[in-house]
Amino acid sequence: MKASLSSHPEGRGMLPRSLWPLAVFTALSLAGYGTFALAPQRIPSSMPAVMRFYQMSFEVSAQAHIVVALLTALFALRRAAGWRWLRALLATSGLAFLSEWVGTGYGLPFGPYRYTGLLGPRIGGRVPWSIPISWFLMALPSFLLARHAFRRRGRALRLVAGAALLTIWDLALDPAMSHLIPYWVWGEPGPYYGMPLVNLVGWMLTGLVLMMVLERLGAADWGTALPPQWLRGYYTLILAMPVGMLALAGVWGAVAATGLALVLWAVSALPERAAQAVLPSESAA
Repeated sequence: MKASLSSHPEGRGMLPRSLWPLAVFTALSLAGYGTFALAPQRIPSSMPAVMRFYQMSFEVSAQAHIVVALLTALFALRRAAGWRWLRALLATSGLAFLSEWVGTGYGLPFGPYRYTGLLGPRIGGRVPWSIPISWFLMALPSFLLARHAFRRRGRALRLVAGAALLTIWDLALDPAMSHLIPYWVWGEPGPYYGMPLVNLVGWMLTGLVLMMVLERLGAADWGTALPPQWLRGYYTLILAMPVGMLALAGVWGAVAATGLALVLWAVSALPERAAQAVLPSESAA
C-alpha cells in the first residue's frame, strides 16, 4: 500500500519538495519571458545564436512546461497511489483529445479555432500532442480540490465545482496563449481578449465530462493520497505561468478576472469549512 504524501516530510512546509522543480521551471520561464519576450531588442545583434534560441523558445518552453508538469504529477501519483491512476490518465486524455478534435474541425463546443505549430507536432494535423495531457494535469487537481472543499455537499455540486475550477484556469490561459502569443487562433474573435465567450461554456461541459469520468474511475479513492496542500500548490504553479505572463505584459483585466473567479470559488466553499470546524465540538457534545 502506498503512503499519503502528507505523511512524508515534504508534505509539510510552504511548498512540498516534489513541486520545487516545477516551481523553479515556472520562475525561470517567467523571468525569460519578462526579460526577452517583452523586449527582444535586449538581445545583442552580435549574438545570432542567442536570437535563434529566443525564436525557438516559444515552442520549446511551452512543451517543456507540460513535460515538467506531467513528470511532477506522475512522480507524486506513482508514489502515493501506485498505478491506479493510469486508467484515469488514458481516459481523460482520450476524451480531451476527442473534444479538441471535434472543436478544431467543427467549432464545437469551444467555437472555431485552430492550433499553430508552437505546441509541437499535431495529431492528425490538428491537435498538438501536449493538449490532451494538459487537460488531465489540471482536471485531476480540480476534481480532488472540489471534493476536499465540498466534502459534505452532494456529488453533483462537487462535479460542477471541479469543472468550474478547471474553467477558471482558462480565464488566464486563453489570454496568455492566444492573445499574447499565438499558440492557437480563433476563427471568430470574441470580447475576452479575442476569445469567444462560448469557449467558457465548452470548457464547463468538457470539464463536467472529465469530472464524471474521474469519479467513475475511482479518483475519489486513490486521489486522497495526495494531500490538499500538494494539490493547491500544483494547481497554483500551473496557473502561475499564464497569470505571470499576463501580469508581466500588463494585461491586468485577465489577471483580475482570474483572481476574482478564484475568490468567488473559495468563498462558495466557506460554509463547508465552517461546518467542518464545528463538527469536532458537535461530536464531543
